[in-house]
Amino acid sequence: PLTRPLDDLSNLDTYKLPPVQHSYPGFAEEVAEHQEKYFCMKGMITLFEKMTSLRLFEDVLMDMCMDTPEINRMADMLVDYYMKGIDNLIAAGVDCVEFGDDFGTQTGLMISPQIFKDFLKPRYVKMIKKVKAAGIKVHFHSCGANTDLLEDIADMGIDGYWPQLTSYNLEDLAVFLKKKKIAIALHFRGEIMNFGTPEEVREKVIKTAEIFDIKNGGGWFYLEVDDGFPYENTKTLFETVDDIR
Repeated sequence: PLTRPLDDLSNLDTYKLPPVQHSYPGFAEEVAEHQEKYFCMKGMITLFEKMTSLRLFEDVLMDMCMDTPEINRMADMLVDYYMKGIDNLIAAGVDCVEFGDDFGTQTGLMISPQIFKDFLKPRYVKMIKKVKAAGIKVHFHSCGANTDLLEDIADMGIDGYWPQLTSYNLEDLAVFLKKKKIAIALHFRGEIMNFGTPEEVREKVIKTAEIFDIKNGGGWFYLEVDDGFPYENTKTLFETVDDIR
């Protein structure tokens, strides 16, 4: 984008949010139909990423560091918007609500742990509490090297975590998630899928499933094909998961 609607925060007074999420006719029926065969996870509620869609990325970072009234108002506006969407998800009876924000690069964080704790975490907690009070599970996705945020992310009350596996020590992550009783979504991507051999892909999938104790409820497989996956690697990924299942 060349410009974003809130690059000038004086536009907050006139900016109009889109229709509330999951408010269209037939949504509850879609959920019910899905639940005839499958666990139903809906939502994909983002806060940090939505802020950087509405306002220049580096300006959002500086605003959060300075804790300006305007950035707080913008964040609260988004939380209010999502809370209405959560009402629709609860009314439709979904099994799980998904949240997702990427906080890290491949080597470290884009924001400090303190900024996460002070600015973002209380707002996620407000939304998650509403979901959990309705007896619905919470799943949280976040790409990047987020090790320094894990304790706070877990503390928000999540039931499932979808990380970027290549950014973690998998044994350490498995120990942490088991202790916190958080299941993991195993999503294979990156070097092993783009450049590994089919034999390496199979070995990686089997070993990772063992590390996270998938057969005893440690998590589940989330399979997605990125650009650049060789066909044989993709085929091996799906066949290996099918064998494990």
